[in-house]
Amino acid sequence: MIPNFEEKYGADAVFSPADALDAQGEGVVDVPPAVILGYQDELTEAVRERASESVSLVGSQTLHRVSDAVGYVPVHEAGVGAPVSGIVTENVIAGGAEAVVMLGGCACLDPEIPPDAAILPTASIRDEGVSHHYLRGDGDVTAMPALVDELDDALAGAGFDTPRGRTWTTSAMYRETGAEVEHYRTAA
Repeated sequence: MIPNFEEKYGADAVFSPADALDAQGEGVVDVPPAVILGYQDELTEAVRERASESVSLVGSQTLHRVSDAVGYVPVHEAGVGAPVSGIVTENVIAGGAEAVVMLGGCACLDPEIPPDAAILPTASIRDEGVSHHYLRGDGDVTAMPALVDELDDALAGAGFDTPRGRTWTTSAMYRETGAEVEHYRTAA
């Protein structure tokens, strides 16, 4: 079971994201209240063309200021997977972000969903290790219905197909099996 040390919940971490920001040594980055985390080169290039400012957050993580209210961090430039996503999320929150949205592509278990659809997760089957260090148990993580409804209204208004449903997260894409895919296709 992950994590191995159950008593970790509620205890202080040895090294925090605030410590990482302080160690950067270039002063405090003024992170906008809303941050979008991106995972595709094309999205990053479009944001770079519109950004009013780009600053170093921590290490190779760059924050592009889109407006006073919105920033963008290209996660794919710092690495791949749940650990990197978790680190970047923690860093932007420590820098002042109040809302973080992850915008990226994914594989889809439902062949009826078109590749350009904006899939709105309502719950996630957690089959990776990072989330278990934040939330106890093996249960699903569920989205706030009001947030999903608002995203649906905005994306549908922009012309996107917006299917909803449970998602399956794993960090071991080269270890996915056919039986596992079929199991989660029917479970989601």
